[in-house]
This record gives sequence, C-alpha cells and structure tokens, in this order.
Amino acid sequence: MNSIRLVASGYFWWCPECGIDNYTGKAPRSVVCRRCLAEFQVVDLVHRQVSAIDVQQRLFCAEVEATSR
Repeated sequence: MNSIRLVASGYFWWCPECGIDNYTGKAPRSVVCRRCLAEFQVVDLVHRQVSAIDVQQRLFCAEVEATSR
C-alpha cells in the first residue's frame, strides 16, 4: 500500500466570550472572534482522530455510491 501525507487546511474553535463557533484557515498565533471581536492567543493545536479506519472507508464508499447513480 502506498502512503500519503495529509495537510490540515483549517481549524474550528469556540469563543469563550460569546459562545459562537469560529473557523480559521491556517494555524495562527492568535484568533479574533467573528461575532464579538474578542482576540485570543493560540496555545495548542489539536487534530481530530478517527477511531477506526473503516469508518473513513465507509464514508468514502457511501459518497462514491451516491454520486455514481
């Protein structure tokens, strides 16, 4: 099996001031909330992990089946 490298293209974060979900397209040193404009220092980046590879394979297969009809 060949291997590939995945590159993260963005991060979701929750504003502790107003409670809204935000998105940033890169890994910045600080972020600004789109609603309340509060600014926060980024202290950690966390990458979501899938519990099993077969979950990803099932999602991919379902998408292929839906688009091939």
